[in-house]
Amino acid sequence: MTDLPISFEGIARARSLLDLGRPAEAAEILVRVIAAEPGLAEPRLMLSLAQLRMGLTKEALQTAEGAVAIDPEWEWGHRLRAITLNRLGRRRPAIEAAKEAVRLAPETPESWSVMAEVQLAAGKINDAQRAAERARELAPNRTDGHVALSIVAIHCRKWKEAELHARAALRIDPEDAAAINNLGVALGHQGRTEEAIDHFASSSRLDPTDPTARQNATAFARKYAWGFGFLAWYVIFRVVVTSIRSAGGQGAALAVAVLVTVAVWLFLRRRRRLAKLPPHIADLVRDGRRRRFRLPGRS
Repeated sequence: MTDLPISFEGIARARSLLDLGRPAEAAEILVRVIAAEPGLAEPRLMLSLAQLRMGLTKEALQTAEGAVAIDPEWEWGHRLRAITLNRLGRRRPAIEAAKEAVRLAPETPESWSVMAEVQLAAGKINDAQRAAERARELAPNRTDGHVALSIVAIHCRKWKEAELHARAALRIDPEDAAAINNLGVALGHQGRTEEAIDHFASSSRLDPTDPTARQNATAFARKYAWGFGFLAWYVIFRVVVTSIRSAGGQGAALAVAVLVTVAVWLFLRRRRRLAKLPPHIADLVRDGRRRRFRLPGRS
């Protein structure tokens, strides 16, 4: 009996650490709680969530499956299985796990949001749309359904619609990192790159354990820093090469001078634009790592 208060306190402490964005510290506590109380499902589910946030997807799946074996009637375990399986690219079992979560808790909006996520990953757009609408219908004053609908709209390249759904979520919770990220994606694809980068920076600050917003910021920041300048430089470069081949020495020299001038202007322009970006995002752009935009997962 003396272990129960310790387990309770450990779970409460781990939950607080997860809320603070410190999953590694939470995981250390939860491992000790599980060792003390191996028959409890809750610390295993929390550990699975912590592992997900640490990027340990395979470990998170194993932990979630252990929790499901202890308590197969708890919807959360099947929902975590769906998320981890989906991230591992195992679409069919992910859908089956999401269906089980919905069966066990049909009035839980989180289950329907995860259902939308896994159906979307499997290319089942209509099913994903219906699941997202159901999540919003069940809890119109929570962000889950609105965020899910924004993700479906982004997948369908309906940027304005995605913006509206993301803004609806942010009216409910201005600090929902996933909604802020989705709004950034929608704005970026509408040509509002500076606004998009601001939103990615905000999302990254709110949830530093999720690389999604940071990678999106890098992708759009590179686009912002160069704009169409690099394409223009390449066109001029081709013109210069043609001029050198066809013109005399004076014409070739003039063409090279134009090319160098444009190149200098481009790099100075890029430097000015990078100076406007948040420092950590500008550093990622300077590293030259190419990224493509991503959508957040909900757990």
